[in-house]
Amino acid sequence: FKPDLFGSDSRYFIHAMIEDENAFAQRTYYKLEDKAHLFSILEGPSVREKSSWNLSFYFGPKELSAIGSVDKRLEQTLDYSGILSSLAKMMLYLLNWLYKYLENYGYAIIVLT
Repeated sequence: FKPDLFGSDSRYFIHAMIEDENAFAQRTYYKLEDKAHLFSILEGPSVREKSSWNLSFYFGPKELSAIGSVDKRLEQTLDYSGILSSLAKMMLYLLNWLYKYLENYGYAIIVLT
């Protein structure tokens, strides 16, 4: 199949292809080596002449402000993408807002609770 979103994520970072404008990726899969290294593989067509494709990737932190401006589908990689996601997003926004003024997450959590 031709994926429109493909990649992998860890606890803190996302590595993903978010757009394949010219349908370059014809097959995607993961390869696990030594039970410690996971590779995301994109395979395209055989190239016999000079060609170009436009692909967009996101390589960065799992921060709502960063991924929200890139592609909303990346929010599904966050741990709060379930039924209570709107409540969790609101609480995270409030926590970060409190942190701006208190400059200490410990105090911000106490005030939030």
